[in-house]
Amino acid sequence: MKKIYYIAAFILSTMIGSGAFAQTYTMTNGQVSACSGTFYDPGGTGNYGNSQNFTYTICPSTPGAKVVINFTAFALEFNFDFLTIYNGPNTASPTLGTYTGTAGPGTVSATPANASGCLTFVFTSDGSVIGSGWAGTISCSTPCPAITSGIASTSPAAVGGIIRRCPNQSTTFTATAGSGGTGPYTYTWSMGNGTTLTGQTINYAYPTSGSYQVSLVVRDVNNCPTTLSYTVIVQVATTPIITTSATPNPICLGQSSNLAATVAMTPFVPNCTPPVSGTTFLPDGSGVSYTTAITVNCFAPGQTVTAASNFSNVCLSLEHSYLGDLNIVLICPNGQSMVLKAYPGGLGTYLGNPIDDGSNTPGTGFTYCFTPTATTLLVNGPTVISGNPAGATIAAGNYMPVQPFSNLIGCPLNGAWTIQVTDNLAIDNGYIFNWDVNFTVPAATGAFTPTIASQGWSAATGLTSTGTTTATVTPTVVGSPCYTYSVTDNFGCTFTQNQCITVTANTPVNAGPDVTICNAGSTTLIATGATTYSWSPATGLSATTGASVTATPAVTTTYTVTGTNGSCVSTDQVLVTVATPPAVNAGPDKNYCVGGSTTLTASGATTYSWSPATGLSATTGANVTANPATTTTYTVTGTSNGCTATDQVIVTVNPLPTINGGVDQTVCAGQTVTLTATGGATYTWAPVVTSGTAFTPAATGT
Repeated sequence: MKKIYYIAAFILSTMIGSGAFAQTYTMTNGQVSACSGTFYDPGGTGNYGNSQNFTYTICPSTPGAKVVINFTAFALEFNFDFLTIYNGPNTASPTLGTYTGTAGPGTVSATPANASGCLTFVFTSDGSVIGSGWAGTISCSTPCPAITSGIASTSPAAVGGIIRRCPNQSTTFTATAGSGGTGPYTYTWSMGNGTTLTGQTINYAYPTSGSYQVSLVVRDVNNCPTTLSYTVIVQVATTPIITTSATPNPICLGQSSNLAATVAMTPFVPNCTPPVSGTTFLPDGSGVSYTTAITVNCFAPGQTVTAASNFSNVCLSLEHSYLGDLNIVLICPNGQSMVLKAYPGGLGTYLGNPIDDGSNTPGTGFTYCFTPTATTLLVNGPTVISGNPAGATIAAGNYMPVQPFSNLIGCPLNGAWTIQVTDNLAIDNGYIFNWDVNFTVPAATGAFTPTIASQGWSAATGLTSTGTTTATVTPTVVGSPCYTYSVTDNFGCTFTQNQCITVTANTPVNAGPDVTICNAGSTTLIATGATTYSWSPATGLSATTGASVTATPAVTTTYTVTGTNGSCVSTDQVLVTVATPPAVNAGPDKNYCVGGSTTLTASGATTYSWSPATGLSATTGANVTANPATTTTYTVTGTSNGCTATDQVIVTVNPLPTINGGVDQTVCAGQTVTLTATGGATYTWAPVVTSGTAFTPAATGT
């Protein structure tokens, strides 16, 4: 834990009377000791005069006390008449601010570091235009006792003054018991993000990443605070950028995808003064001021502005249709101020891109930055044509403030920095869109970048070949399974990123059964199981796409069909065999006599069919019996491997001959006789003789 002296210690105000009647003190050259009464401008209850220049010091009438002035009225000629307040007995003391117009100091007091307890006032007025001046109630305060406390412990413990936590992870802070004052004590914790908690022990979880300065102030029952500020830094881890991919994606069930991840750790760079955003209307006015503040809490407690170079810039985005009536002032947390743009000045020149049509419609702003190094006043800036109606407007850019940034030396860096825009004339209007003040002083909270302590893909079904950033996954189910990549940083925070994969059911494509066709024949190939189909080779096909194609190959061919179903692709093959027709032989022609029959025998094929059926014993088979009544030509159709061929056989049916054996003959024994038959082609005699050949019968016979 780090102890840093706290510059703005509170004091217990104790009004100390100096008499029975209230005393009045009028601004002049001199010094007075008082702890009561009323402090007026040089005109007293009337107006002050022109060309006045007075220095007046008020010291406490009670030793050890501090002068307190509560300004209840304040009205000076803006930007021409000024009151400057110094924290001490003379003008060599630190300034507490310079005031003009109607924005008075409020309540000012000598600080605890001011040993004299005095306040010194310097008033100047120009040669024309006067005002009612001011009235301030004088009182004195006595210093508070030295209240002590401290941050006793944190859980987890700080390492090197820094606690590292994850977003929404609770931290416990415990303060040591207050002492040195009058109890009970109040423990106020400023969490560095605008949140304030009370209690000797508190728990708090930061919802967003960042670097936060936690400070503790302890007050006793009299509202006297600790003279030291106790702080600790809490760094809340930033979220890394995790990018994952799956290649390919989507996939089919059974396929694999390669997972990959990249991690970029996110740095945190503190922005002590985030810009105040939001459209604020600046209506026509007569000295009405509009203020917004930026609360700064990232510097060391008590750290102050030490040089003009501590500022980078003060930037405003605004539009206004009449530059001449604006006065713009930057006010620091202790009331010190500097004029950025003074009234009057600039006449009717525009700022930004206003809509000057009498309505209250916002235009668009230009960004005007005031820097310690710029050399051109805003009213002397270059112009461009803009607005509606078109007119000259001050170009965006860097400009020199009317008063120097050194006016703000001694201002606390932490606290409310306020921009005050005053519209002094009932002429035109405008809008302020955002503004910010930027310092060159490094923030106490500091920048940081978490580092990777561990990383990898979380174990899951089907996940293999895991590396630091890579893995291979083969999903086992259809759907959208997700896989988690995890990164743990040196804060102990774990961040994950899911990578999902679309897994589609992979129904195999089916090309159908193998087929055999005859030479010059064709067949229809039908594929199933997919949404779209493509066939190859194209030779002999009627088409190369579609579920159904006609194949007429000249030779036996294997066709491949590729089926696509979403992202899934599968293939199948079908064999188309081109067969040679069989050489069918019905056998030799046959003949027989009426009333006879013959066997017909076919060969050269696997199966046979005969026609016509007339006279056949069967119409199928290699062998059939034919006994037609008349000569008939039979056709046999032979089939082998789906191919057919035919052959014919003629079965001739011969009529029976009319045989004439000749006339009966009588011969003597031993004589020869010749028998001659007619009506036939060949003849057979019984007993055996040869027709037309003489023979000698052995006996009488037939």
